[in-house]
Amino acid sequence: MLTPPTLLRRCALCLTATFGLGVGMLANAADDAANLGTDYAFLFLMTLSPDFAAANYTIRNEDGSDVDISIARLPFHFDLMATKARKLQLEVALAYQQTKEVIATFPAPGESIDSKWTTYGGGLGLTYEQELTEHLRFRPSLRAGVARMDNRATYNGVLTNSIKDQLEGTLLNWETNASVINLGLGLGYDWSLRDRTSSIKADAYHVYVDSFGESNAAVKFTERANMLALKADMIFPTNFAIAEKRLDLVLLLGTNSFFGENRRTLGYTTSYQLGVGSELPLSWEDRQHGHIRLSGQVLWADNMRGWLITVGYNPN
Repeated sequence: MLTPPTLLRRCALCLTATFGLGVGMLANAADDAANLGTDYAFLFLMTLSPDFAAANYTIRNEDGSDVDISIARLPFHFDLMATKARKLQLEVALAYQQTKEVIATFPAPGESIDSKWTTYGGGLGLTYEQELTEHLRFRPSLRAGVARMDNRATYNGVLTNSIKDQLEGTLLNWETNASVINLGLGLGYDWSLRDRTSSIKADAYHVYVDSFGESNAAVKFTERANMLALKADMIFPTNFAIAEKRLDLVLLLGTNSFFGENRRTLGYTTSYQLGVGSELPLSWEDRQHGHIRLSGQVLWADNMRGWLITVGYNPN
């Protein structure tokens, strides 16, 4: 039978394995919680960062357990200034994330913990584009957001319930808030095919995550992360029509790479995404007002698979 201290270490390993990390022998639940701060920070980063796809992910750990992550994000963009040479845009985003894992505890049948992390919040951002050449643009950005995360756990089995008090409030069943500041520098290149514009964007981000208002001081964390994002959005006009509206095809390509000290927190450093879609023009009163897009994408990395289906609006 596992003793309570051994089980605490095992639970910490299970929680940390959520993101592919390994930890040493941890002395107690408070120390375990402090060591998981990087993992919690990356959940906030995934939730609020615009270039981390709002999708459904499954991360597969070496111990055979799966972690399911679902992210939903609703962004709004407002032009504050728009000329041929430059553009300043306000971004408002609401976001929600849920992560689930079943943590094995004792070797006896039915002994486990069902753990769920829920994050919800929002952010504001300013993005600026300065024309360098006819097709090349410089793209700095600044974003700030606030979100709340809570963990809710259910203990299954007599043995698991016997050590419940040693896990409550530190490793499991806690709440915290965090602020997220995202500084970005990027370049964008666009070109036209017939009357449609395609683009490739490369951005580097430095993200700072700081918790506050924790239900337990052991949950407090302050972390930094760095990410490179490359996205291609290519539109191909066709001769097909639906309801007398031309159907255009879309090809989506992308990659995200983490670099720096915490680059392997999620268990991988680079992820990829590939998607296809279609667009139809949106018009009324004999005027065209952008396009409606339906697209689907798959995402993958060393230990991760994901997917998303999107209905969106393209103002161009």
